[in-house]
This record gives sequence, C-alpha cells and structure tokens, in this order.
Amino acid sequence: MKNLKNYASLFLLFFALTIQAQWKNKTVSGNGNVITKTIKTSDYDKIAVAGIYFVTLVEGNEGQITIKGEENLLAETIIEVNGNTLEIKTEKNTNLKPSGGKKIEVMVPVKNVSAISLAGSGNVRTENLILKNREMEVTLAGSGDIKLVIETSDLVTKVAGSGDVELSGKATNLIGKLAGSGDLKLFRLSTEKADVSIAGSGDIEVQCTEELKASIAGSGDIVYKGNPTKKDTKTAGSGTIKAF
Repeated sequence: MKNLKNYASLFLLFFALTIQAQWKNKTVSGNGNVITKTIKTSDYDKIAVAGIYFVTLVEGNEGQITIKGEENLLAETIIEVNGNTLEIKTEKNTNLKPSGGKKIEVMVPVKNVSAISLAGSGNVRTENLILKNREMEVTLAGSGDIKLVIETSDLVTKVAGSGDVELSGKATNLIGKLAGSGDLKLFRLSTEKADVSIAGSGDIEVQCTEELKASIAGSGDIVYKGNPTKKDTKTAGSGTIKAF
C-alpha cells in the first residue's frame, strides 16, 4: 500500500512540474508546408519519445529515421542519440501545434531494443515487427498511446496518466504498474508470472498461466484470464480483481 501511494505521488509531482513548465513555453503553429526528411543517427538500444509525435517502429537498419510533417515544426524537432538512447523531442520550452489535423509522423527502423518510453500525447506502435529482447521496459506518461508486439523474458511496463498501453506477444515474467485513469491492455500478451498493481481509476487486463499477484488502491479494476494456478490479491478501495 505504501509503495502504491509513493508511486502515485511521484507521478502527481511529474504532472505538476509539466504544467508549470508549460507556462513558460512558446507555441509554434504549423505553416501548412508538409515535407519529409531523413535523419541519420548512430545505433540505439532504447527509444524515448516526448511530445505529439506519431512514431512507427519497423524492421530495418538502425540510424535511418524518416520524419514527415510541417516544415517549421520539423525545425523545432530534435532527433538524436544520447548514449544508447534514441531521443525524439521538441526544442526546450516549445509546444508544437500542427495545422488542419495534420500530424508529425516518424518512422524508426529497429533491430533490438530494451526500452521504449513515451511522454506526452503522441503515439508509438510497431508495424509488421515483433520486438525481441531478453529484458524490456515500456513506459507511458501522459495521454498518448503505445501499441506493441513483443517477445521477452522479463517485462516491466508502467503507465501514469490517461493514456493506454496495449501489448501482445509473449513475456515470461511481467511487472505492470498503473497510476491514473489510463489502461494496461495485456490480454493478448501471454505471461507465466504476472505482478500487476493499480493506483487510481484505470484498468488492467492481464493473461497469466502460473502465478498472479495483483493489488489495487483506488477504483480501477484488474481482470485476468489464463487460469493462474497461484493467486495473491489485495484491494483497497472500490476496485475489483476478477477472472474474465
């Protein structure tokens, strides 16, 4: 219970700082001139996206990033590798506002990645690709969405805010944490051991065949399927833990 409260408090602080930072930001509106650029980088093992970007992960040689969007918005976009992390973000203290329902689309070729994170209202998804790595971490903070197909032994996924994470594929061991009103959709992810928790009103769907540990602090629900042979469940609040 204490850990869940601490987890929720950390993300409340994160959002407070985000709102405070936005007061100082400038807003750049799209000029309507849509262009496509190719950006070359070194290889990367992790991908971190911040902002309104719609990112598609495809199979291919790392380091050939394609970005499509309004010219003046691309000028405010940074795509670079720091350490082993590919960062896709805006210039500091800058908000981007595409015109007429347009988007900023980024296509990222990958081989193996161990971590994917999204902060903001963007979107990250795989296309005709299964992400494979022994360990993997998927993190979402904000109102964006992540939808991936993965195969891994050890998976950690965290959601803070109103966005959704939807994962399919296989993971032997799963740790899933949800804080806020977003959802963790994992019915299509086959797991053996799962440890999932909610702090807030969001919901978790999980598939588990052996051991399930589930806890709720709030009004969210955890629904599981797969007939786990061992279950350890705790609730504090109006949320429920139930079989599908």
